[in-house]
Amino acid sequence: MSIGIVTPNSLQGLGTKLGWRLRDDHRLHISQNYGDANRMLLRMEKPRVMITFLPSRMENSDETFKSIVEHMGPLDVVLDCVVDTDDEIYDRYEYCRNNSTQYMSLRIEKEGVFVGGTRIAYLENKNLLRKINRRIYYTGGIEEV
Repeated sequence: MSIGIVTPNSLQGLGTKLGWRLRDDHRLHISQNYGDANRMLLRMEKPRVMITFLPSRMENSDETFKSIVEHMGPLDVVLDCVVDTDDEIYDRYEYCRNNSTQYMSLRIEKEGVFVGGTRIAYLENKNLLRKINRRIYYTGGIEEV
């Protein structure tokens, strides 16, 4: 499994801090080390976990998100952080589902990590989430099938 962290330049420090927590057990890729996120995806081994920090109020965040998901498949999962509203979360979830990619929203706070997504995706990635923060709060499925 490969893990990719995609951040805009303004959030690069956050991505680097997270990378230090995840670097030991997985092949880690950080978007700033590549020309763009798609080049990074091509170098990653499947299955891939993409951790995205793409707030919608930043320029080109939706386009970047969509370009990543277009190159992913059913074994891959997007862990989407820093999303502003429930509507945006649902829109990104729908886009992933239409492209046969698993989606989970993450809200990382001091108290822990709040995770929304399907139960299957949550269970498959629970150990990875614990490396981000030991306190995980599963808030349920965005849409269970």
